[in-house]
Parts: sequence; structure tokens; C-alpha cells
Amino acid sequence: MDELEKKVNEYINNNILDFNNFPETCLDKENFKQEVLRRLFLQRYSKKAKFDAAKEYIESKLDNILKDNLSFIFCFCFGGYKHFWSPTYPEPDWAEIFTIKFLMEYIMPIAKSYNYGVNIEFESEEVAISDMNNVPQEGLDKYNKVFKGYQR
Repeated sequence: MDELEKKVNEYINNNILDFNNFPETCLDKENFKQEVLRRLFLQRYSKKAKFDAAKEYIESKLDNILKDNLSFIFCFCFGGYKHFWSPTYPEPDWAEIFTIKFLMEYIMPIAKSYNYGVNIEFESEEVAISDMNNVPQEGLDKYNKVFKGYQR
């Protein structure tokens, strides 16, 4: 293994695959609600502008969470399958790793600042894929099985 390959492998293992190296950033406790809302609405993490009704809905949910000391649950919907033409089918690959890292970076300041817990859930939307798109069910099952074992 040459020197460049060693450096690349070291970078991948120490930076990309290490899920314990997130910044220790905490949100301001005195303005916690506003800090959470600011974080949730950051343009960096959103493709589209939020409607006022959506902002009001999220703020009311946040009020309930904080009032009752509930844990946060962030649910992210994704396709829940890998297309069978993909070279990595049916296994997850770098796309899933980068997505999970991105979501953890997004959520981590809230998690580090809140004592009642933060959960990330993935919602698979693959229920009708085998019928609609002729994706083999055994591939869908194998892909989903990988995610079921990764709970912290």
C-alpha cells in the first residue's frame, strides 16, 4: 500500500466512518426554543422554504415537547430501497453513510443540549415498490435488514 492510499484509508476511517467525532456545539440554554427553531429552519438543511403554517405547526409541537419533557423524534422519509440496477444493490453504500452523517450533524447540537433524548428514525417508503417497479422483494428485505441492527 503506497503512502497516498494509506492517507486516504486513514481519512475514511477517522473522519467519514467515525460517528463519534461531531463538534461539541451546544445550543444556548436560555433561548433553547428559539435555538432549536433556528436550527430546524436552517437553509443549509432544507431544499425548500417553509410555509408559515408548517413553521407554526412545528413550533406548537416543540412547545409540547419542551413542556412535557419528551424526547425529540426526528423522522426522515427515504425511498427505503436501492434500485436493482445499482452496482451496490441491494446493500447500502456511501450514499447512506453520508446521509446518516449529515443528519447526525444536523441533530447533534440539539441532542447535546437536551437532557430528555433525541431519536432519529428512518421511514422506509418501499411498501409497493416491488409491485410498482418490479424491484425484487428479497432485495428490499435485505436492504432494510441492514438498518434494523444499527440502534444506539
